[in-house]
Amino acid sequence: MKHLTRETYLQAATEYLAPRFAKLNYTLPKTRVSVGIPGGGKGGKLKSIGECWSHLASADHTTEIFICPSQSDPVSVLAILLHELVHAAVGLECKHKGPFKRIALAMGLEGKMTATTPGEQLASDLLELSHTLGDYPHAALDTSKSGRKKQGTRMVKLVCDDCGWSCRTAQKNVDLGTPTCGVIIDKKTGCRCGGSINPV
Repeated sequence: MKHLTRETYLQAATEYLAPRFAKLNYTLPKTRVSVGIPGGGKGGKLKSIGECWSHLASADHTTEIFICPSQSDPVSVLAILLHELVHAAVGLECKHKGPFKRIALAMGLEGKMTATTPGEQLASDLLELSHTLGDYPHAALDTSKSGRKKQGTRMVKLVCDDCGWSCRTAQKNVDLGTPTCGVIIDKKTGCRCGGSINPV
């Protein structure tokens, strides 16, 4: 079997895995699987390798699953997919406890529930499934080599030359001209510093 896209590969894998849930009296909801950067992923720091999004977040009420593009080993990808399908089957409100843990263990997933790995038998089953599905049409994405520069701060620090009071503001405000210090030095008399505030 040859898949031209990652999506058809992952969707076919979902169909192959669905009977495992049926045996445990769970029915997979309408699910769409794709590859995408996990929420909050920045640069080379991708903590999550899979995500499941509730059908409530989808315009057509479909549960959405995303596999991180850094993953390319078929068995690993299928194990991540299975982990996310457990979320879809039991409901995201379970997080990694209760029904999630029970079903994950029954499926053959092991280890810390937030970062499961396939046990020996499941790894063998997923390897066989990967042969059935054919090549996973994906090349690993090294997000640390994106070529994007880390965004620096947009705020400029301003400090009063006289009293040392400081604040931060946008460069466009500095371009309009620096203000004089309005810090109250003496609360009784209400006098103000009036010093010059300059960028540092």
